[in-house]
Amino acid sequence: MGNHKGGAMSSNLERGFSMLEVLVSMLVIMIGALGIAGMQLLAITSTENARYQNVATMLGATLTANMQANVAYWGTPPLLINVTGATNTGGPAAFAGQCTGLTISCNATQMAGYDLREWGKEVARLLPSGTAAISCPTGNNPAICQVVLSWKERNVSLQDVTETEPETEPETETESENTLQSGKRVDNTYQTLVSIL
Repeated sequence: MGNHKGGAMSSNLERGFSMLEVLVSMLVIMIGALGIAGMQLLAITSTENARYQNVATMLGATLTANMQANVAYWGTPPLLINVTGATNTGGPAAFAGQCTGLTISCNATQMAGYDLREWGKEVARLLPSGTAAISCPTGNNPAICQVVLSWKERNVSLQDVTETEPETEPETETESENTLQSGKRVDNTYQTLVSIL
């Protein structure tokens, strides 16, 4: 009987250790799965942000090609044009018509207005909060313009970055927001130069 009790006690102890081992294993697996999920989210967001950069590059190339094709207008361009959606300020007057097709004839200013309107709609559609600015300093021959596209991107980090330095002055509300905080939208830009020959 003594052997029988000792065997039962040993079996219960082994079952207890087995349960503890299973719980520890599950904890380790869960921590690993959470880490993998965080890295996956970071990879997805980084891919999305890279896609926006690619889109901005293509949009910039599209506008520079349109500008170079319309030397009659862009050869002596305005100083600064801001583009938000289908409207622009500082540039050619808005042209509501179509400048495409074989039977339609537009002058250089109408073509520039049409190009900016259609291009601005694409910027607003393809980039989150997308806007653009075209600056053409005077005195350049041939004209040289800088095209700047701006949009908002979402930050994702595996850990939030916090300040380590003590503050000597009180923070304002905008300064206290951490720009590297995960999920926060930050400004991003793409710039290109175009020479109008």
